[in-house]
Amino acid sequence: MRRRRNELYPLGFLGLLFVNTLFNQWIVYSHSSGGGTGALLLAGFTLQGLANPGIGHGSDWVRRRFGSRRWVFLLSAPALLLINAGLWWPGAPTVLAPLYCVAYSTVMQPYLALLPAVAADEKMRLRFTLEGAVFALLAAAGALLVGPWAIARFGFEGLAAIGCGVLGVVLIIPLLLIKEAPLSEAVKAAGSGLFVQLRELLAEPGVARFVGTNLLLSATMMMLVVSSPFVAGALLGGGHEATQWLNGALVVGMLLSVVLLGLIGKRVESSVLFRLGAMVGAGVLVVLGSASVLGTAPLGVWLVGFALLGYLALSTMALPSLIVAQLATRDGKGREGLFFSLNGGAVAFGNALGAFLASSLLGLSTSASDPRGVQLAVAAALVTALAASVLMPWRISGR
Repeated sequence: MRRRRNELYPLGFLGLLFVNTLFNQWIVYSHSSGGGTGALLLAGFTLQGLANPGIGHGSDWVRRRFGSRRWVFLLSAPALLLINAGLWWPGAPTVLAPLYCVAYSTVMQPYLALLPAVAADEKMRLRFTLEGAVFALLAAAGALLVGPWAIARFGFEGLAAIGCGVLGVVLIIPLLLIKEAPLSEAVKAAGSGLFVQLRELLAEPGVARFVGTNLLLSATMMMLVVSSPFVAGALLGGGHEATQWLNGALVVGMLLSVVLLGLIGKRVESSVLFRLGAMVGAGVLVVLGSASVLGTAPLGVWLVGFALLGYLALSTMALPSLIVAQLATRDGKGREGLFFSLNGGAVAFGNALGAFLASSLLGLSTSASDPRGVQLAVAAALVTALAASVLMPWRISGR
């Protein structure tokens, strides 16, 4: 019975990634007239990054003594839902944005680290990880397509209602049903301090470079997602419909990339595929950056470019979890929470960098039709993608 209930575990990623994709794409746009959004997002994502290792280490410690991670996110998930409900209403204070960032981290990181306690063996863990990646893809695709439609018809209040509905049904309900393994079946966490363990993990061959790459590619994707509505307005002369087309192209690219990774993923290491994602992203952004400067590229060029960027988006979404799961399994010291939160911290700092750069550079445009801000944002995304393609090692070995 417990195993059947635990089949619901991957479903939670559908709720988490749906709400977070809506937040990442529309928070700057919805609060653009209030001022200070970029600074508050920088603060929020920075707090999220700083909190991640403590959350992960704390969940390892609590599990060791009380046998459960669930209570952490059963408390924090309703808080996340309430903050998301208030974030999009007219006149909502922008300070809710950093509160959302921290609340999201207190749900996401313990949920990731729950995997070994709900999956009986390595084969089942790998299956849950892959299923979770598929649900994350569906969530991102749904949010990218539904977001512009909901805003055009219902305003940002519709975005709040849809996000909260999805979060409640496909995250909180599974959380109530999932059963963790008893303490006797769980690996006991190592007892050394947080900073000692962080140094140990980062000293593993290639791990620090992987974390840095994850940070840079998260910044790249954040800048692209935030810039998409502005690309539609400043370079393509369209509104939310053009944004929908760009998002749709990205979704198609991600779906095709699922097939590609399914065909080659068992023969090629995840770290190799991750670096290839950075290289593909950098190459596409060279073309799109040139097109944005020349100002002559039709919609079709941008659609093809965003479709190709789907591989970067999928690899950034799915491959780090596979790499971290492999590293945590090799480690065997019950530090899953710390491993996943180290990865989550890199994503948070990357999001902080990307959101701050995008909102700052896009703000340099003097009007909705001024392309300068979009051009600079695309150039910044190119720089981070190029840096990631150089930094990421082809292989990450474990001791």
